[in-house]
Amino acid sequence: MGFQLPHPEVLWARVAVLDVITSATHADQRVAGGEEIGQTARVAGGRLINDDGEGNWYSLVRYPGERALLFGRDEDNEVAGTAYDPLAAAPGWVRSADPAANLLVGADGPVTFVRWWEFGRWQHTPTDLDDGLEMSLSAAADREGFTGSVMSAAIQAKWVEMDYEAGKLTALTVDPTALHALCDATENGAVTKAHLYFLQPGLTAPAFAYLSAAGVLSATDKPTEPLP
Repeated sequence: MGFQLPHPEVLWARVAVLDVITSATHADQRVAGGEEIGQTARVAGGRLINDDGEGNWYSLVRYPGERALLFGRDEDNEVAGTAYDPLAAAPGWVRSADPAANLLVGADGPVTFVRWWEFGRWQHTPTDLDDGLEMSLSAAADREGFTGSVMSAAIQAKWVEMDYEAGKLTALTVDPTALHALCDATENGAVTKAHLYFLQPGLTAPAFAYLSAAGVLSATDKPTEPLP
């Protein structure tokens, strides 16, 4: 079946929750220059912007009417410098949004991938070349990758450890079932503050504010950007 993206709302929620988890685990380890919540995946109205600071970035934009736009660049791509135009098959509303003209501050290089959500599915301009999408979205594109990223961060932060003989995670400071419950809630649009009970006290307020602004916390408004 190949690489596929989930519904835009699920993708949005996964990216935002991963940012919170990554920020929290970095704080736990007291990593020098650790990330602040919303620094890697920041929210700007109806736009969620992920930037790793190494030339790889993407922007997911929500629009009214069940439309969304995903565009960005990964350094590991095969389309840069070719005649491939990611907007060649795009409908008028995507061209009006003009992803190439709305680049992030400091973004390097041209957009290599564009996907638009319309009529209940993701669409794009076909190419046999690697446009970098899979590399950029690998941690959030499917449930297995998302859950694995959350658990890997938790292991590195020593919240949990892997019992290789039993083939399961065991708790150090966080119950693994709580992490699985958070992953489930992320998939279902049902994340609450209770799912993040394990965050350090200094991170709860910024995490809740960030997830509220993103519309990921249950019963919060989901921001959108007006269609051009």
